[in-house]
Parts: sequence; structure tokens; C-alpha cells
Amino acid sequence: MMPLLTARALTPALCSLGTLGLTTVLKRAIGRIRPAPHVLPPRLFNLRSLEKNHSMPSGDSAQAGMFLMMLALGTRQPAWLLAVPATMFGRCYFGCHWIGDTIAGSTMGAAVAAAVAAGTAAVCESERLAGLLPNLCSTEKAAAVPLAA
Repeated sequence: MMPLLTARALTPALCSLGTLGLTTVLKRAIGRIRPAPHVLPPRLFNLRSLEKNHSMPSGDSAQAGMFLMMLALGTRQPAWLLAVPATMFGRCYFGCHWIGDTIAGSTMGAAVAAAVAAGTAAVCESERLAGLLPNLCSTEKAAAVPLAA
């Protein structure tokens, strides 16, 4: 009988939680302030007024980088990564981040996804070779975006 939670199904959750944890720790450690709201031109939506924590790295850009890297790895289509700059632009356009914050965030998110995917693939391969828990890395009933092994 196959376990409900396979290594592949856990990968997106591990990536998301890892990215969230890393951005939270780095925001507190770096302590960079966000762009001043009074120097921003008027916008139809004032997203900047909702932001109260530190700026570096951008958590939204990190999650976008992580999610799109997962899609790129899972579908073997690197073109998914071309959507990351849209999130980065939006965060800067609304005055929530400096450009460096978004670059750092998206790069970090993509790196977390690549590291977790590589770790998952290594665990699956080692267990397959050892004959241990063969269902752990089964592709049946796995996450919607399977990782390339």
C-alpha cells in the first residue's frame, strides 16, 4: 500500500516553507527599510501602505522564484522562469521593494527549489537502489508537478 505523503508530494511544501522561513530570518537579520511611501507617485492601489516588515529579501519574489522553478523543473520547460521578472517589476512598481530586494528574493527562492528538488531526487534514487521503501518515491498519486529524477 502506498503512503499518502510521498517524497515528491512533500517537495512543494518543503520548498514553500523553506523559502518562507529563509526570507523571514533574512528580513530580520538584514533589516533594510522599504522605499519611503511619501516619495512614490500616486497609484490606484496603494500596496505600499500594507507593508510593515523589512524589505530585503522580497518574500513575494522569493515565492515566485520558488514556484516557477518548481514548474520549470517539473515540466522540464525553463520558459516558466521568464515569468519571474513580472513579479519583481510589480513589487518595485508599487514601491514595496528596491530592485535588489527582488533580485535577491527571486534568486533565493529558485535556489531553494533547486536544492530541495535535488535532495528529493537523491533520496528517491538512493532508496530505489537500496530497495528500501519503494513506494516513497512513486510517481503514482504524486504531486501535480512531478520532479525530474
